[in-house]
Amino acid sequence: MTTKKRRRPTLSQAQVHLCDYRSLSPTPEDEKAAEKDSADVPADLREQMHTHLLAEALVRQIAEKSEVSLPTALVEDRASSMAMALEARLAADSHSLEDYYAAIGTSEAGLMGDMRAEARRQLTSRAILLAIARQEGLTASEDDLKNEVKRLTTRYPLTEDQIRHLLTTSGDEVALREDIAIEHAAEFVETLVSQG
Repeated sequence: MTTKKRRRPTLSQAQVHLCDYRSLSPTPEDEKAAEKDSADVPADLREQMHTHLLAEALVRQIAEKSEVSLPTALVEDRASSMAMALEARLAADSHSLEDYYAAIGTSEAGLMGDMRAEARRQLTSRAILLAIARQEGLTASEDDLKNEVKRLTTRYPLTEDQIRHLLTTSGDEVALREDIAIEHAAEFVETLVSQG
């Protein structure tokens, strides 16, 4: 008997029906919040941070006005990864999840509920950006992919060819291309905010 390898859920499985995002702009409240939150940033980075915060607000607004359906398995996978990362950070500081539950006044179920909500928020924003990338024809070029592979060689003790082979055989090249497209879409949204 052979068993099929379980495919990890991907963002491309999300269903997104975008609103008319080009007609939207940050609200006066978004502007005030971005102004306040970027005030403590060093002067040479303040404008960039301000634009970034307005772009995040615009993506949230687009998400509210669009229809997004995320696969449950994708949300669960992301929430579990977030919980494992939290557990690793706590362990690095000689704490346990039980210590965390006691300090925060929650339980495993409460923590996972919070992680699912945060995972859904993050994935919704990424799904919106991926849909915008597709709508605007923003893709990962071969140069983008080569640059990302080169960057990965600084993080892992592998050659570019080895990383490329791993990406291709694991199917992760598609996810990497989507990540790059999402970065391009985020830059595009920042351009929309700057022009508005």
